[in-house]
Amino acid sequence: MSQVAIPLAFEGYLQERLLNGLAPDMNEMIFAYLPDLDPEQVIDRHLGLPAPSYWVYRQDITQKAKLNDVAVAYSVVIPSEVEAFTFNAIYLHDKQTANSCGLVVHKIAETKEPGMSSVRTCVQQYTGAARAAKITVTPESWQIDYHARLYGMDDDLRLACFDLFGNASFFADGFLVQSVDGQYVCQAGTGYVAGLRCVNQGQTEITDVLPASGIYLDVSWQGGVVSRWTSNWKLTASTTSLTDYVADGVQHYVTQIAWIESDGRVTDRRHLGLDEHHLPDATTQAKGAVVLASDAQVNAGQGSGMVSPQQLKQAFDQFGTFGSAMDLGVVTEDAQLDAAPTGLLHFSAGSQQEHQGIKIQHPDGYYSVIAGADNHNNPSVFLYHSVSGSWRRMTTDNDIQRSFVGMVADFQIAAPRPGWLNANGGEVSRTTDAILWQYAQDAELIIDQTNKDADPMKYAAYFGDGDGSTTFTLPNFHLGHFRRGAKSGVAHGATQGDAIRNIYGETQAQHAQFLGNLASYDGGAFVSLSNQYEKASAVSGGNSLSLSHFRFDASRVVPTANENRPYTVNISVKIFRGWI
Repeated sequence: MSQVAIPLAFEGYLQERLLNGLAPDMNEMIFAYLPDLDPEQVIDRHLGLPAPSYWVYRQDITQKAKLNDVAVAYSVVIPSEVEAFTFNAIYLHDKQTANSCGLVVHKIAETKEPGMSSVRTCVQQYTGAARAAKITVTPESWQIDYHARLYGMDDDLRLACFDLFGNASFFADGFLVQSVDGQYVCQAGTGYVAGLRCVNQGQTEITDVLPASGIYLDVSWQGGVVSRWTSNWKLTASTTSLTDYVADGVQHYVTQIAWIESDGRVTDRRHLGLDEHHLPDATTQAKGAVVLASDAQVNAGQGSGMVSPQQLKQAFDQFGTFGSAMDLGVVTEDAQLDAAPTGLLHFSAGSQQEHQGIKIQHPDGYYSVIAGADNHNNPSVFLYHSVSGSWRRMTTDNDIQRSFVGMVADFQIAAPRPGWLNANGGEVSRTTDAILWQYAQDAELIIDQTNKDADPMKYAAYFGDGDGSTTFTLPNFHLGHFRRGAKSGVAHGATQGDAIRNIYGETQAQHAQFLGNLASYDGGAFVSLSNQYEKASAVSGGNSLSLSHFRFDASRVVPTANENRPYTVNISVKIFRGWI
């Protein structure tokens, strides 16, 4: 039982709106819970909206309709995602205007359930209501048949799943029938039948199973007006074929998931995954469905199905492919390679040095083997060809680098460069630069460090023995030397002292006297010293003319400095260490 009333305040609100040429606007519905409310008691029309503290939910009006000239309906559709609330009173009002409550409903307490939509419609009745509110739409144009609508939504979803999974499809072991300890069971999992999703939460026992019978999954979509609709399923064993049927107005979809052979063995009849017949074929440019070839088809090279990585590995394992190299043991004769399969190989040469490689065979029968020697310090790659019957070592980066160890080169840049050390006599590790240290020994250009330090100019091209055990020092080409190829008669690595070609000048003299202008003489590297002379005794006695003084000065003929050098550009000299 419920009570309905239009508050007296609405009459004033209505008159004011009409006088201003406006229609009454009942635009919001308020739900409230009033403690100790008696729904049987007549509503006092002097009352309007309760205090907001009693409000439990409010929503804008969804639809308005004209029932007749004196009655209009206001409706709201409360979404399913709205949280649950309990109410026993409903109000209509204009949320933009105070004291505008147009309808009060008192009723038995009711709860809006979570996850469910709810429709509420209130009818306001007074003389000329439809004309005053300017409502002309009839409720037939917007009232919803929710049962039909929801059924349509459910069936659309079912058909969408049917497009993906076809008549029946299952995931992994879902609904897999097996014989366990003489009993037939259906495994837990998920599947789709006619688009309806079925979930088996646990292993299910199948009863009344006879030999030469089918195991069928029977699925239907069922529920009540106020209950949640779900897929109902059951398992049935039958010696006759079962198909879809209708019982009590409910459509049932049936599919066979297993066949029990006459000897009790189980044949799985489930289709796994998506229904590829409803999907486009996959290409190298677009996604789509593919059909996986069976192991037998892969091994026989038949069919057009796709091959999985596992199947491909199994097919090629016999040829030593995909990292599983064929171990040939110790190969002492090249002829042993003739019988080796094509693909990856592992073997040891006569020296017991291990090799990993690959054999590639031409359709005409001859073949090549490319193998790498397992030497971490100096890895090498070898090529063998069956026609020539010989092995050839292939050049590697390490080979190229080692061929240039000890090379001395000029650099425009003074900063360090990868693989190069400044040739300035610095001390380095025999371990880090073991290649360069070996080169120094091979070149026989190592000298005691004490001697090198005592005369760095003489031993500039030599390596010093460093601390005698863990280090050695580099040649020093930053002392002013210039380098040239060793000429005949000069030891390799030896340093020649500085020297210049002879410079000379001359004048004439008689009886220890210079002829010419005694006060001023200029010839070659000689020059007279003006007004500097002394008396000299003649050889046979008596006095002679004054003896003039001369100076020898090479700078009058050539450029001079505190060192002997050719034209020079001073840049960085570095030595290659044999690795980068």
